[in-house]
Amino acid sequence: MLSVLIVEDDPMVAQINRTYLEKIEGFTLAGVVHNAVAALDFLDTASVSLLLLDVFMPGGMNGLHLLGNLRQQHPSVDVIMVTASGSSDDIQTALRMGVADYIVKPFSYERFQTAPVSYNQRVRMLANGERLSQEQLDQTTLQRQSPPREPPTGT
Repeated sequence: MLSVLIVEDDPMVAQINRTYLEKIEGFTLAGVVHNAVAALDFLDTASVSLLLLDVFMPGGMNGLHLLGNLRQQHPSVDVIMVTASGSSDDIQTALRMGVADYIVKPFSYERFQTAPVSYNQRVRMLANGERLSQEQLDQTTLQRQSPPREPPTGT
């Protein structure tokens, strides 16, 4: 089971994330916190594999600042952004800092479900220590299907 911390300032959205997460096999909820400082405190005392992280939060540290701190203080914790921020700057910053996925609110359960399921598949695939094919990478790490292989044609 992968342990998940939800970092979301809106209690209603946090509850939706919790309800959705509890429907997905292979995950357990470690906790819910409502700001970045509480998230860092939680991570100092508990083992967490994955954060579901919002960008907009009260206080001096937003989700992107927290993500930067995570990369230094807790580099083994992975992150899926779940946020109302559709800003291309925020998305680019999060991707450059290595988020596993980026979900823009409002979202469907199906879209939400795809992120942790894909993440779990990737974790399991990378944990076995075997050499991976391009097709395996495309299907799990890059979350897309490889194009069908066709022999090159001569002209």
